[in-house]
Amino acid sequence: MPRATPGPDLSFEITHTHLAHFLRISGQRLNELTDKGIIRRGTAQNGQAIAGRYRFDVAVGDYLDYQAKQARGSGQAVEIEKAKMLAVKRQVAEMKLAAMNGAFVEVEDAVEVFAAVAMRIRSKLASVLSRLVRSVYHAPSIEEGQARAEGYFDEVLSELSRLRARDLAQTRLKVISHAHAGKDTDQTEED
Repeated sequence: MPRATPGPDLSFEITHTHLAHFLRISGQRLNELTDKGIIRRGTAQNGQAIAGRYRFDVAVGDYLDYQAKQARGSGQAVEIEKAKMLAVKRQVAEMKLAAMNGAFVEVEDAVEVFAAVAMRIRSKLASVLSRLVRSVYHAPSIEEGQARAEGYFDEVLSELSRLRARDLAQTRLKVISHAHAGKDTDQTEED
């Protein structure tokens, strides 16, 4: 059985310039990698640290390890991006489910409800103004007119403060009659 021949001895010293050329990187990049501790200078055959040069087998091995780590790191970046994409898809699915369960309101529906609320407030204030003018005009005194005016405003604010979402469930407007004080009848728009 033939013996495997040992590989070449690569434990020789090499200059900075030659190592940078061999690794196909700039001398400045080699300095950066050395300063960061990524590429070690190595030790000479006698065990002393090498100064100003590199031990070829150590430096090339360190650089190859660094490149492999970088390649794995980019693979991890892809995995991280896949995880982020999966999280986004999960959020979209949750939002779709919430929408199906009625947790979200369509913009058009919200605008319609807002319009109904605004119309109710407008009609109530308009009715107060007409009643206010009549009652103040026919009031026997200023104090009585002021009391009636405060009463009308309190009544409207109380009614609007009791307004709940169920009151706005149907947003189509209809005309109803509203009797006040027995003889005055106003037509107001409400939902």
